[in-house]
Amino acid sequence: MIEKKIFIKDLKEGLLFEDYFVVKFKKPVIDYAKGFRFEIRVGDKTGEIMLKFWGGSDKNKVQKIYDSISIDDVILVNNIKVNNYNDQLELSINDSSNIQKIIDFDLESMIPKTDKDIEELKKRFSELIESVTDQEYKKILQEAFTEKIKEKFFISPAAMYLHHGYIGGLLEHTINVCNVCLDYLEKTEKRLDRDLLITGALLHDYGKMYEFMVTSNIKITNQGQLIGHITIGATEISKIMDSLNISENKKNKIINIILSHHGKKEYGSPKEPATPEAMLVFIADFLDATIKRVCDIKENANTEDFFIYNKEFGNIYLE
Repeated sequence: MIEKKIFIKDLKEGLLFEDYFVVKFKKPVIDYAKGFRFEIRVGDKTGEIMLKFWGGSDKNKVQKIYDSISIDDVILVNNIKVNNYNDQLELSINDSSNIQKIIDFDLESMIPKTDKDIEELKKRFSELIESVTDQEYKKILQEAFTEKIKEKFFISPAAMYLHHGYIGGLLEHTINVCNVCLDYLEKTEKRLDRDLLITGALLHDYGKMYEFMVTSNIKITNQGQLIGHITIGATEISKIMDSLNISENKKNKIINIILSHHGKKEYGSPKEPATPEAMLVFIADFLDATIKRVCDIKENANTEDFFIYNKEFGNIYLE
């Protein structure tokens, strides 16, 4: 296995090096003053950066190199130089560089992974299911999370670029949402249905393991692109509940939680929360996703200023 030498977050202007990256997307070959060039976006677990290939006047040669690179390929490149263009770092190579597709690489250097103890997360997940006392709700969870399905669920990301966009992110986020719901129930509002809360919280993002896939990249699937995790989750869980002959009232409550966990129709929810439990799952989901994103923005801010501006959240204080 080829060892990765340096990560994108550690690159400095003027550095000349050799290393491998995953290809995120490509821009077509175009001409420039001295010949033909193209750009590809490359990444590793720490970030992404543009790589520009500066070729000579032989367009066919440049096109052949371009055509040899595909999205999701992991490529080993030598003679890479780090440049600064418009206050942004970028990578530059030319005809003297060699681009080689490789398959023997460390996947964990390409895709970020939760920094939480994955075994502890799995243990907590099982404890939450076991704590459900209503037998219908427990049957739904047991059928939804068979051993085979848990293998997929436990490594799935919760997003591509937003909150919890890494291996194990879906598991981490799901447990966070459930913990917030239970904390509110136990400390504030005991009239809520605990078993419904747990079941809904554990199932609210069920469709995300079908929406995203992990290869050398985190990618959205065709199903995810065309249907989306909310509809996928509601459909899959409906099938399970129909097969178990779950009572209509409980079935509708669970489906409402899944369909409404984005809160409002303008946020992508086909339905809005219709029960206190659905409302709490929505709020817990929004809370965990939002705070995670703001903390990530703050942690990754590359500025000497005391705040950073974000289009969605405005100014985020850094000191």
